[in-house]
Amino acid sequence: MKINLKIVLLLLLTFFSVKLIAQKENNLLPFSNKLLLNPSFAGLNNKTNLWTGIQLFAKSNQVVNNQFSLTYDAYSEKLKGGFAFYFQQGLLGEVNTNTSEFGFSYAGPAIKIGEGKLIPSIGTHFLYATKQWFVFSIDNLLNKKFEPPSPPGEGFGQYNIFKPQFGILYDSPVSQLGISATIHFKNNFADPENQQNNVATGFVFYYAKKTMGLRNELVSQPFQVYPEIIIFYQDDFFMNRASIKVEHIDRTYALFIQNNFTDNYHALGGTFGWRIDNFRINFSSGIGMPVISDEIAFFGEITLGLIIPRINYSEINPWIPQKKLY
Repeated sequence: MKINLKIVLLLLLTFFSVKLIAQKENNLLPFSNKLLLNPSFAGLNNKTNLWTGIQLFAKSNQVVNNQFSLTYDAYSEKLKGGFAFYFQQGLLGEVNTNTSEFGFSYAGPAIKIGEGKLIPSIGTHFLYATKQWFVFSIDNLLNKKFEPPSPPGEGFGQYNIFKPQFGILYDSPVSQLGISATIHFKNNFADPENQQNNVATGFVFYYAKKTMGLRNELVSQPFQVYPEIIIFYQDDFFMNRASIKVEHIDRTYALFIQNNFTDNYHALGGTFGWRIDNFRINFSSGIGMPVISDEIAFFGEITLGLIIPRINYSEINPWIPQKKLY
């Protein structure tokens, strides 16, 4: 099925301009796992992917956020698209809060546009937040008459968030362009009034352009070089990252600049990774620039990925029929 590219651009702009409700739990942008940026990456190019990693953000000695993630995605012939499962667990150090999140998504079916394809996606996540476990235990050992409970309050459970998610991705041999939106419905049950809090939707914009790569199914160069831009926007929070990536046969290198315009910190950093057969190991880190930033922030990520390409059995055993003859 073919659609005019002008219609696609109009849909992207319309999708990006919608004003709904959401909340940003932390300011961590993933470096290696694109599925966390846009659910349309699920099962892309008929591959099966398993990614796990941990991210760290430290703005001062007392403010530390971290997040562990585990994702699985694959392509399904029966579903004619990709599907994904998510698990994330994090710490919001400034408010002594632990978060646990589960989710799933579906991407497809793909729509042919020129040499590329347009992939819509939909998904949902559920996040449950509690008081940090160690802080909660210590507070229960202390006499509340003399020592008031630590933030965020006396109770263990704090809130939950239901997160519908939508994405769209244009993927071609030379570029990728995508936008995703996550709507947050927050139920703050630690509040005596038990009110539901609605805020603005979070948007993620992704763009990457490959300057070298596959031509006629053959590797024209032993490496790929491409710029990558990620933008996150939600109401009063604006953050972006621009990078130059080089993917060699068994190595990955990247230099990036990351800007948090809301908190006014700007950081430089890099990524180094290895490819061992189907495994990927990536290390990313950056530090805030002292002159133009209000505070010196440090952030980093370690990820481990397993990428299994689709097996074409007709090429391995061409004499075996694909369908039953009778």
